[in-house]
Amino acid sequence: MKKEKNSKKKQDFKKSYLWIILLLIIIIVGLVIYIVFNNGNKDYTKIYENLLNKEETFEGAKEADVTLIDLDNNKVPELLITLPKLNNNYITKIYTIKDNKPISNIVAAYEQYTFEYLYNKIDDLYNWYAVTTNSHKIYNLGYSDKEYVKESELNYQKDIIFVKKQEDTVHLNLTDKKEIDFNKINKTWTKNEKLINDEVKNKVETSKMMSNIKKIDESKNLVYTVKSVKSDVYGNISGQTYHNYYEYPAINIDSEDVKAINEKLKSEAVNDSNGIATGFFGEINVITYEYFINDNILSILSIEGGNSSTWVKAYNVDLKTSKEISTAVMLKEQNLDNVKDKVKEFANSLIDKSYEEVKDFPGFAEEYNNLKKDLDDNLNNIENVYLNKNNELVLLVDFEVFGGQYTCTKTVAYNLAKNEVSEVKYETYVERGQNNQNEEA
Repeated sequence: MKKEKNSKKKQDFKKSYLWIILLLIIIIVGLVIYIVFNNGNKDYTKIYENLLNKEETFEGAKEADVTLIDLDNNKVPELLITLPKLNNNYITKIYTIKDNKPISNIVAAYEQYTFEYLYNKIDDLYNWYAVTTNSHKIYNLGYSDKEYVKESELNYQKDIIFVKKQEDTVHLNLTDKKEIDFNKINKTWTKNEKLINDEVKNKVETSKMMSNIKKIDESKNLVYTVKSVKSDVYGNISGQTYHNYYEYPAINIDSEDVKAINEKLKSEAVNDSNGIATGFFGEINVITYEYFINDNILSILSIEGGNSSTWVKAYNVDLKTSKEISTAVMLKEQNLDNVKDKVKEFANSLIDKSYEEVKDFPGFAEEYNNLKKDLDDNLNNIENVYLNKNNELVLLVDFEVFGGQYTCTKTVAYNLAKNEVSEVKYETYVERGQNNQNEEA
């Protein structure tokens, strides 16, 4: 028995010994990695600090802007020194560290440029580029092991996703001869992985998804203006003169659901006989649209206003399936009881206010009761919902008030995320026109 107990004790001791050795190995490896990494960081700090305190580094310039960016994704940043314009060139000196020595490179262009962290959809990679301010030409800085496509093959609007522009810089006045405080410069560096947040990741995934969408016309954007007309008819709003204008969009997706939506968007805005919206009375009228993309959902709004009325119709499309999303699916299991109460209170206040203007005329009391009843019916049959630019679910409810020729239509929006209700006013859109935010076909 004693021999067996002793044997077991020896086995337990060996196991404990092995665990201790393994733990020591892990600790040692961790220390080595920590020391190597921190020595690397200390090396770049000392090397760059020495460079910044040498006059020849600045090529005789009296001022400079300095920042740190990890251009080659190796966890050690490059030092970027942007000098004043020289011989019609905008110049940035870039220093990187190889074998504990600074190696310099120069970026020069006839046009001003910024350094931007972009996702390159062609190569499926994130990297830093120089981007010219006006022409948006994209220049590969050559600090990656990955071979990139030439800048002429990249389109700022179609081939990249913007992540961050490097705006954290330290301006140096080189005439005061003071020793440069590198601690301030060190604070301009943000590690690349921290720039790729959830919002950026969602943008990239949405972009990948949209690249797989079957378009009706590959030369056009996902949503584009089919027709845009500016009328000779004009009027005044708040002392400003505006022309009527009408435009309607199409969704560039080849599916039966989307084709049906496009037909509705067209029919809501135009008269087939002449292709121009009709039914105006000389006051300012607007027909336009807005759209928002959140993850896999495209929401598009058809907006019409005039004669003190505003109508808004919303459509939602699943970009993964190219099918329309129903109101029921958009609302899911939302409890709308409190929402309806708040919208009703807001809408009734507008009806009551309009009634004060006409209540002394015969026949309006009965119509007032009808307006209230119609509002209740509309609240029990909510069909208009969409996701706004902040990915917030919004309900749209229309109803009649006294005004215009007799009554006019008002539309209110209820933001479920913010628990806020507000009136949608067509006057918001009167400053649009053919040269507006939407691209004309």
